[in-house]
Amino acid sequence: MKLQDNIYFQSYEYGFNHPEGLTLNELLAYLKEKGHVFDANAERYFQHWFFLNFFNESATWQTQVHEHGRMGSGIVNIKDYYDKKSVMTGEAMLRYVDILELMQARDHAAKANENATKSIQLSEEASRHAADSTRTARHSLWATIGALVVTILLGLWQVFGQVDEQPQCCDHGERETQREQQTIKANADALVNALTGRTIREAIALLKVDTSQFYVFDEPPGILRGMNVQLNDSTVLSLNYKRRSIIDKPYRGFRQQYLYVVDDTITAVSIKQDRP
Repeated sequence: MKLQDNIYFQSYEYGFNHPEGLTLNELLAYLKEKGHVFDANAERYFQHWFFLNFFNESATWQTQVHEHGRMGSGIVNIKDYYDKKSVMTGEAMLRYVDILELMQARDHAAKANENATKSIQLSEEASRHAADSTRTARHSLWATIGALVVTILLGLWQVFGQVDEQPQCCDHGERETQREQQTIKANADALVNALTGRTIREAIALLKVDTSQFYVFDEPPGILRGMNVQLNDSTVLSLNYKRRSIIDKPYRGFRQQYLYVVDDTITAVSIKQDRP
């Protein structure tokens, strides 16, 4: 599912476009037109989420009380507030703007990556043409020399061919292995150089990963010091930044703690790979 099709993203978008306020029933009707289906449990949870992100004094107060497990007289029937205007909270609005910026950064990174890929393909094609031309010239030269000395080399050709063939094959294999090792090292060095000095926000956009692929870690507890990004089944990228305390910060879920450091600068990058 694309982010633009997500029910909560569409709710933020609708609320952002209605600064004068909206009702829960208006939003539910809009989302149902978009194809979203609500059963009883889904509607109860969405109502809880709505009044935390769209302020309606009494309804929001009761929702916060229930969220923190406190007792209170509350409202007799919260559905009485489904048709009363609510306004988007400042925190929800900033969260929506952050999402838009991440989407825009990801689009820019994708376009840059596409342009870079095209440049590499053109360079490789030019290299292939140059290699073909070189091989053609070499073959023509050897053909000319062979025609001139064929009578002399006719008896020795098989011997020289057997002597030269084995080392050339082995040399070629060694060169291919060295080239592969140099390519792997160059790619790793390029990734480290590309990320060092950028912000966490820019790194997320450049790597094109979502919150299911990365998390921040703390050591000691409450002191954030880095973020791990799972690039694939065997490769983990560790991004380090200046340590930041969140002991006095509002609570965020495990996957959302990166928002505390999203604009921090990456000071070191390391790649961990589990080889089979």
